[in-house]
Amino acid sequence: MEPPFHCDYGSNIEVGENFYSNFNFLVSDDGLVTIGDNVLFAPNVSIFTATHLADPKLRPKNADYTKAVTIGNNV
Repeated sequence: MEPPFHCDYGSNIEVGENFYSNFNFLVSDDGLVTIGDNVLFAPNVSIFTATHLADPKLRPKNADYTKAVTIGNNV
């Protein structure tokens, strides 16, 4: 990993073998982030797990939740 690297918790990130990230890698890991083997990230890659309903009429006040992000091998 090239610095800087930023994350919310760090404990919700799983990284496989032979991983490389260029500078300004950001992971908002409120939910699980799984990164496979042989993965290379360009500069300024960001991964976000926090989300909410897309339709504002269906959104309860201040409701949000997380979805896991999985990036496979050889990406």
